Amino acid sequence: MLVDFHCHTTVSDGVYTPSEVVRLAAAAKISSLAITDHDAVSGCREAAAAIKREKLPLSLLQGVEFSIEAGEDEVHMLGLAIDDQEPRLVERLHAFSADRENRVYKILAKLEKLGYSLTPEEVFAAAGDGAQAVGRPHVAAALVKRGYFNYVYEVFDKLLYNNGPAYVSHLKPSLKEAIDLTHAAKGLAVIAHPYGISDQSVLEEAARLGIDAIEAYYPQHTPEQVKHYKAFARRHGLKVSGGSDFHGIKNKYPHKLGVYAISAELLNLW
Repeated sequence: MLVDFHCHTTVSDGVYTPSEVVRLAAAAKISSLAITDHDAVSGCREAAAAIKREKLPLSLLQGVEFSIEAGEDEVHMLGLAIDDQEPRLVERLHAFSADRENRVYKILAKLEKLGYSLTPEEVFAAAGDGAQAVGRPHVAAALVKRGYFNYVYEVFDKLLYNNGPAYVSHLKPSLKEAIDLTHAAKGLAVIAHPYGISDQSVLEEAARLGIDAIEAYYPQHTPEQVKHYKAFARRHGLKVSGGSDFHGIKNKYPHKLGVYAISAELLNLW
């Protein structure tokens, strides 16, 4: 059985709608999938409805991905198997998404001063009607469409990287709040793609604060890193998770669901 517990849709910065994602997952013989959009859970509901309506052979975990300020780092944490109706979680996700939208206007003001003219309508069009977490990828996509750049990654490399010329921060929970929100929603708190955290002592802090699992299996992790993070999990009594971080972006691996999927036997979330 293949599983993938980290996946994005058009509700945040993915290319495919939630309905399209679950169809792709079923076609790829994935038996269990988690949709983990940034600061939003509505994609989970659409995906669940599509699975039921089309009788797809797929179980769905409702999830979300938090962005967290931790010193110099932006740490990402997944909430897996959450109750997406939990009032406190819903309230905070709404606040995070609203702040992301306000952030777009601040980024555009910076871009204007740097000589890049772009309207809010262009950014929101790049995000699509169903998006609830509009962000830097949509700004970058709009700049590419305008012809300022050839590829989204070029925009990030030149303008939108953390603390870059057009970067603007947005409202983020602390690590403790993200863990508490996940636990209040009866979910598992999972540190995502830990290889990308420059200060690895953050992982020790996460374990102390009550994290449940670590995403040891990830497309950019080397075999040595997988082994290292599994050992970290054993040492701290944590569970092991894994996922593709699929967005459906043409030049971002994995560009297709199922290209990177994990045998359920390798994980121990339940």
